Amino acid sequence: MTILIHKPIGQTSTDTISLVKKDMGIQDLYPIDHLHEETEGLLILTENSTSPTLPSEYEVIIDQYLSRQAQNMLPKGLVTSEQVIPGIELIEEKHKGKRSVVHLKAARTTDTQLRTLFETIGYHVISIRRIRLGDFKLGVLSAGRWKKIN
Repeated sequence: MTILIHKPIGQTSTDTISLVKKDMGIQDLYPIDHLHEETEGLLILTENSTSPTLPSEYEVIIDQYLSRQAQNMLPKGLVTSEQVIPGIELIEEKHKGKRSVVHLKAARTTDTQLRTLFETIGYHVISIRRIRLGDFKLGVLSAGRWKKIN
């Protein structure tokens, strides 16, 4: 059994997962990955207690356009005094007023690391939304909703 969930902003992954388990009356479901409380987007629950690492796609809204230097740096990742952040693939950048919506693919980078990466190179992150995890897409699933896919 696989359950897709659209975790809303302001709710922990654990709380979101608990609500779905309660709605379904099933406790033996395990998350493939988690999202930070400030991040919204796709969570997946399965009956498999081992979590594979799956590539993710995100939409990150930042306060300004990406510079050419930042675009070239993203695939290289970042080393800070506290962590190593793997590189990410920039798929597309759309300008919305003074802001940018950055669509990217991250093989091993968490949403928290994405926030750190952008903020370290001088961008304020307005929001992060995971839109894909492995072969599964968030699609039009509304925040706070879930669906069983098999």
